[in-house]
Amino acid sequence: EAAISELSGQMSEIQNQLQAVLHTPTREADDLRTHLKAQINQVKRMMAQLGRLRDIQRVNAQEIGMVERERAKLKRYCRVRKLMEEGDETKVREKITVLQADTDRLRMAIKELESGLSPLTKEAAEIINKLRSMPFAFTTETGKLREQLIANIHQESQWKERLAVLRGEKLQN
Repeated sequence: EAAISELSGQMSEIQNQLQAVLHTPTREADDLRTHLKAQINQVKRMMAQLGRLRDIQRVNAQEIGMVERERAKLKRYCRVRKLMEEGDETKVREKITVLQADTDRLRMAIKELESGLSPLTKEAAEIINKLRSMPFAFTTETGKLREQLIANIHQESQWKERLAVLRGEKLQN
């Protein structure tokens, strides 16, 4: 990011220099334009690299989440297996009570998320209808509507991913 801001400062300087020689085309102005174009391309490449790094971080976070859930599942399985091998009925009943309470908590969380999805879907449908009513309009209003729709879609996607995780935990119980 520091490199991008440094390049931005350099580009501003070059722009000011180009303004000074605006009316008289010279070799110097042509060189400045070529240098400016090279810097713009460099910034473009750096931004693309940052985008790739963000994608890698997102994938890593997903993978870590999956590994942690599997680890928790294995630990839970080992604890239950150990309880069964011990054969202590009171401990088994306590564990069943804990698992049922956990399942009830998961059901409530799932219902809460599902109830939140319905308004998101309705809002998305309303935005889509508004955008369809003005298909060739490119105004600030339509831009904001598109941004709202994209944010809505991202939020809905995140909630659906969370629902899948919660349903998986519920099945494990």
